Amino acid sequence: MNMAFSIDIDRIEKIIEERELRMSKFFRGESYVPIICHYQRKRAPEKNILCLGNDFDKKIMLENQLSMIEDMLLVNEDYLPFLCPWYGCGVYAEAFGCPTDYYEDKDSWTHPVATNAEEASRLGKPSFEKSPMMKRILETTEFFLEQTKGKIPIALTDTQSPLDTAMIIWEQSSFLTSFYESPDVLHNLLNDITELIIEFSKKQIQLIGKENVFGPGFHMFSQKGGSGLDVSDDILDLLSVQTVEEFDKPYMEKIAAEFDGVAIHSCGNIERHLPVLSKISKLCQLNFKINPSEPNTPEIIRECFKGTGIYLNILIGQGFDPQWDKYGVKNYLEYITEYVLPRLHDKNLKYIINFDVDNKEDAKIFRNKIREKIL
Repeated sequence: MNMAFSIDIDRIEKIIEERELRMSKFFRGESYVPIICHYQRKRAPEKNILCLGNDFDKKIMLENQLSMIEDMLLVNEDYLPFLCPWYGCGVYAEAFGCPTDYYEDKDSWTHPVATNAEEASRLGKPSFEKSPMMKRILETTEFFLEQTKGKIPIALTDTQSPLDTAMIIWEQSSFLTSFYESPDVLHNLLNDITELIIEFSKKQIQLIGKENVFGPGFHMFSQKGGSGLDVSDDILDLLSVQTVEEFDKPYMEKIAAEFDGVAIHSCGNIERHLPVLSKISKLCQLNFKINPSEPNTPEIIRECFKGTGIYLNILIGQGFDPQWDKYGVKNYLEYITEYVLPRLHDKNLKYIINFDVDNKEDAKIFRNKIREKIL
């Protein structure tokens, strides 16, 4: 039975078609910088929308995501609407037996199932068919397709990297020593996780239909039918360059080979890893932040990626307790237009700018000022 929506899905489909046509030129190399404003209207607490939808009720999740699409369309010209069966960061860890606590008002919390190398070595690769959460993701995907008649593209669920997932599965202090004390056990676990990611991602793509997949994924500047797989690699900020080279890069390349590309998301300061990341075979996109709390250096980013053809989906945020005078500016807008963009912009750099605002008026001001700066 189809739900009744207050939001016009046919209108969203038409917007997607129009924007896809224009954005296809960007993906073919046209000199254009897409600008995305992240905005949500303030609602009563009981109607607050958490991220992509943290509800077990797939109807509420769909309603929330359609409302979020409407909010984003109010303030954006380059944003492309999509849906996503999002159930937190622990999906792959849960398949290995990790218990997860779910909450109504915050993100879920997944607990480790292995406390040492011996326990980690006994885990083995699980089957996604036996995972209750993976079954729920597939059911939610089917529900989205049925209710929208496939008119809105669907992103795969949150795919944490093999290393991210291993750190959830394995008690963290023991996990961090495993790089030195039990590397073979860690490599075996990473390989099992990688194979599970490949198998379950292919199942999701088969269900959605390749032509309707929002690819590479929800962290990225994506397109309907886009290739590559969006993978979260937030552990990078904790690791040395050598560790990333040995324990991260090979598994990312294995994923990339299966999906004609990999797109990596990572929070924190990752600039020391940029040379390694830029050399990952078939890296198609990188998503990260530039803000006072995560001060990835614009000049280093520009010099590392200009001319590579790798797309950078950059969120320029305010960070926590920003001191703008350290950057020679007075406010968040000036931080973007007078500090970051002059150091970042290059005609041979392929990038997308994301920013956050609380109201529609600021969204228009920010967008116009940013566009002026990069023309």
